[in-house]
Amino acid sequence: MKNSQKLKTVLTATLISAFLASCGGGDQRADLISNQPLYGITLADYTNGLTAAATAGGASSAAGITRSLAGSEIKCGFSGNKITYKTVNAKNQLVNTEAVVLVPQGNGADCSGDRPVVLLAHGTTTDVDYDISSQTNGEGQLAQAFFASRGFVVVAPNYVGYGISKSQPHPYLVEQQQSKDMIDAYKAAKKSNLFKEKAGKLFVTGYSQGGFVAMATHKAMQQEGITVAASAPLSGPYAIQAISDKFFVDGDVNLGATTFYPFIMRAYQEAYGNVYKNPSEVYTADWISKGIATLLPGTNSTITSSGLDAASVFSTTSFSAGGYGIGSSNFIVPDSLVTAYKNDVTTNPDRGNAGPAITSSHPVRNALKNNDLRNWKPNANTQVLLCAGSGDSVVYIENTNLIYDYWIAGGVPSSTITKLDLSATPSGAFAPIQTAFQGTGLPGNRALNKTGAGTAYHSAAAPFCYKAASDFFNILK
Repeated sequence: MKNSQKLKTVLTATLISAFLASCGGGDQRADLISNQPLYGITLADYTNGLTAAATAGGASSAAGITRSLAGSEIKCGFSGNKITYKTVNAKNQLVNTEAVVLVPQGNGADCSGDRPVVLLAHGTTTDVDYDISSQTNGEGQLAQAFFASRGFVVVAPNYVGYGISKSQPHPYLVEQQQSKDMIDAYKAAKKSNLFKEKAGKLFVTGYSQGGFVAMATHKAMQQEGITVAASAPLSGPYAIQAISDKFFVDGDVNLGATTFYPFIMRAYQEAYGNVYKNPSEVYTADWISKGIATLLPGTNSTITSSGLDAASVFSTTSFSAGGYGIGSSNFIVPDSLVTAYKNDVTTNPDRGNAGPAITSSHPVRNALKNNDLRNWKPNANTQVLLCAGSGDSVVYIENTNLIYDYWIAGGVPSSTITKLDLSATPSGAFAPIQTAFQGTGLPGNRALNKTGAGTAYHSAAAPFCYKAASDFFNILK
């Protein structure tokens, strides 16, 4: 080949590569697009503000509980920054989304220099305009109190489907996408030069949906070769196929199921494209007419006007009348799906704590299998804290028990896995946290909580689990 031809070939290849990159064909994940400073709070202002909020709200208020738990561990002020970065949606297409980066500041030894990083995943929200970077965001405030003010840099994404990416369906409990979003947020945050990460001191945590995302992220980072010093998945649906089997076979409906069910169906249909061929396979006609297939996440007014909270999940044809989430009308799940799901469980029973989840002949159950986390084990030298509560009627503690038993049966040293039940008899290093939680008066009885006697249990447990995670990480930082 003549030199002129070689040069032409090289130039053509270069132009093609540039074109592909501009169209998303290149690897642009984790590109940092922008960094917006939001606020800076001194230690004195933060302490005074939290104390004032706790005084105004009372000891049992969210601010009161947070102030009481954070206590003398508050050492730093912090800055809040919103970064915009590239990640992928459920179909692996590039999209822009956002995360908050909280950076400790102050004169204390923990507040400057190289600092440990906490990658934090937030819980379920139906509000499409959710923004964890807001100073008034509830889970963002927990991140401030238990991590940023204690000397940890915090990176916490909004997730695809919220904020600037709200035109995208949210990949709810889609393991691969949500872990990619978290990893991309972490990598983009490091490019912002807002902080210097302490070597080998990356921690991962999250509560509820965030517990699932945190565990999925730990798994993905381990596979990618990113060192995780420790993780603390908190009250997440890790054994999602096994718990869904209880849901469909026994009619064991958890609180919030009218939200979780359409969230999952939309996300898995978007991710895999074969969960159903027609919405009537997974929704009743009345709810299809109300737009349930694309309802979540949405605006608060749209969701409220749909009447979703007042719906039943199953019909009295499928399960006996009188059970929670079962009604003779206004139910979401068609009887045909219940029958088909039950038949598949009979043919292909779940392995329980022996895991992993079962490959199924039913598309819904197979999608759940794709996101059941009983298919990996943390490295033997990595510490993991699992926090949950036996009285939780939203995310059942069986998720925590099943993943713990699966790991131990698979040879993970019990010395590296700490399991904390907030409602168990207080003992060990976390006894003060268990005692404090039980002092709220929330019953440790799941059935009682499901009837309305303790419906605040799941949300009330969040600051206590985050406090446990904070203490756990602090020892290892």
